[in-house]
Amino acid sequence: MRNPFNFMALQMLMAALLLSGCADAGDTAGDADTDSDTDSDADTDSDADTDSDADSDTDGDSDTDTDSDTDTDSDTDTDSDTDSDPIGQPTPDGRVLIADNGDGEAWITIDFFSAPMRMDAFAAYVPGVLDSGMRGGDCILYRAAGGACDPPCDWDQYCDANDTCVDAPVRESAGTVTIDADDPVIIAEPGTDEWSHGQYWPDNLPAGHTGAGSDITVSAAGDEFPAFSATVEGLDPVAFLLDDEWGTLTLLDGQDNEVTWDTAGAEGQVQMIINSGWHGAPPVAVLYCEAPATAGRILIPQAIVEALPIIGGMGLFQHGSLIAATRSVNLLVDNRIVEVAISRRAALNPLHNVPEK
Repeated sequence: MRNPFNFMALQMLMAALLLSGCADAGDTAGDADTDSDTDSDADTDSDADTDSDADSDTDGDSDTDTDSDTDTDSDTDTDSDTDSDPIGQPTPDGRVLIADNGDGEAWITIDFFSAPMRMDAFAAYVPGVLDSGMRGGDCILYRAAGGACDPPCDWDQYCDANDTCVDAPVRESAGTVTIDADDPVIIAEPGTDEWSHGQYWPDNLPAGHTGAGSDITVSAAGDEFPAFSATVEGLDPVAFLLDDEWGTLTLLDGQDNEVTWDTAGAEGQVQMIINSGWHGAPPVAVLYCEAPATAGRILIPQAIVEALPIIGGMGLFQHGSLIAATRSVNLLVDNRIVEVAISRRAALNPLHNVPEK
């Protein structure tokens, strides 16, 4: 086994020290950063948040239907999520994300792990640190599982909802990864030393390659993580109707809440991810919502809104929140789920029950 010392260990130590000094520090989110996983390692801190909320989804619902196929070939299911599968935040083993914020170049993130991970926070984290269960409308609410292992877990483990120390997933190499947008073709090689193993630093994709009518083929040569190839179609951006130009979304108790958008030319799935917590640990709460882009709205039921923690205000390097129109292809390769996605994203600045000054 590789020497697992990495920045994840430092994050976990920091989180453990914080938790020992202040149980349930009431972390809140509010920044509109949609930067994808600039932290180089999976965050596996067990975040022994004493929040009594519970819910538990370790399911691998992988956004655009990661079917439960048991075949070992490259299942290239590209359905449009029109089936009745319960909504769940994507939890693939690997992902290549081409994210376009509409400000020029699209950035590319490449992540492969030894087990399913959630990848839409400051760093990837293990699903087992959050519970799920409150579902309604187009949404599901995940909250800290509250694991409290005694003795504390080692730095390369995490504490699950059953108060059991579990080995944390590690990054893996899939060999050379090629992103073929016709012109250009981007080649990304994995890091190979003990500090950067399995990490990729691809160039950005020039503007004009993610819109409707564009095709991008992503392939990996294979290594610890299996080889794969998939082609994903581009899509045009969606005009989300938010409170202001800063992406403010104010969630109000006492009523259902809606997020709406212009459906003209809308394609793919709209996904909304609201993270609460700071980057030194996994989010303490995640609101994940999804609807077909043609629906024109996401419905957040009153009960889910009122179960959210305080969100917004000042915070230290908060996990970012976002809303996006996304088209993805999910592959099942050697029992590993790989997601290849093009995402037209907008930053969110969510607010919920922020105390008045």
